[in-house]
Amino acid sequence: MVSILYRKLLLLFFSCLISLNSYALIAQANENQTNWMTETWNGDESLYSNLRQKVENNLNQNKSEDAVRIKVKHYQRLTKMNRDNPQAQFQEAIALHIAMNLKTPGLSQNQLNAIASALRQAKSPRTYDWTRARYLIEKHINIYAKYKEVGERLLKRNRNDYDVKIVHLYSLDMRKVEERQPAIQYGNELVQAFPRNPRSHGALGDVYRRIWVSNNIDRSGPKVKWAGGKRDLASRKKALESFRKALQFLSPDTELRRTIERTIKAMEQGRY
Repeated sequence: MVSILYRKLLLLFFSCLISLNSYALIAQANENQTNWMTETWNGDESLYSNLRQKVENNLNQNKSEDAVRIKVKHYQRLTKMNRDNPQAQFQEAIALHIAMNLKTPGLSQNQLNAIASALRQAKSPRTYDWTRARYLIEKHINIYAKYKEVGERLLKRNRNDYDVKIVHLYSLDMRKVEERQPAIQYGNELVQAFPRNPRSHGALGDVYRRIWVSNNIDRSGPKVKWAGGKRDLASRKKALESFRKALQFLSPDTELRRTIERTIKAMEQGRY
């Protein structure tokens, strides 16, 4: 009888211990989910800055699809071999972000989800570049507006960061009049800094497209409806001009070109 009671008490003790450990892990994960957005950058900045530079230089040496895939796999192997090493996870995140921007075939959403999960669970080194890497990876899989404050913080540190600026631009809500001028300014800065980059012109065009769409949403009646695209033709004109400028720097068979061409066609027909 005593032996049975002892075993039950022992089982209860270990069950409680496991539960406490589980709660601790959940609490740590939740903390990692939010602290990275606002944490003080007091870690080894030079270490992560140098790692980022090495990865960027490596991937930018040869941007062919095969070369990029091989390099990404190299960084993914490093992560698998060093699962608890935030430096390995950081390098994979930078490589994946660059590869995704290059529209490299063969990359999957599962790969992004995996590195995003690894970054969320890792102990943050509390550096600017770590926050930047998490922000850029999260933007591939989450709603842009969710991290608007993070983008603003990163741009205060480096106003000329192209990748952060273009992501932040898309997070601004063109339904809010007060966010329109900052978005236009960011878009113009992208075009001025990188006039031959089609993403710059595409981003600015999309700002004006979203303003045009917002101004053509009729909310006067009981149901929200499309006003036909005849309002705010000035924004529509600027959007089309920027999109057509982007096409000048895009080769014929690219996904971005097809997307912009579909957008132009829809806008010309009064659709969004």
